[in-house]
Amino acid sequence: MSDLDPNKLENGSWGEWRRLVLNELNRLNGDIEDIKNNLNRLEIKFATEATKLTLYATFGGIVVGAVISFLVRYLTLSS
Repeated sequence: MSDLDPNKLENGSWGEWRRLVLNELNRLNGDIEDIKNNLNRLEIKFATEATKLTLYATFGGIVVGAVISFLVRYLTLSS
């Protein structure tokens, strides 16, 4: 090996920096994939909670409407 060989393993060589950059890019890619998976889970959880909230609001509206309807009917019959 000559002193000008770009693939030598001494400190600061191009080969060493190339490996360090590639390892860092692979690590960051793994982090990005983890973030994407977490985001997908959060989107599913949000959609589930929104559906539950809509269902509860619908049933709540039905109950309130029924109670008011019975109160109005009771008050109109008793007067």
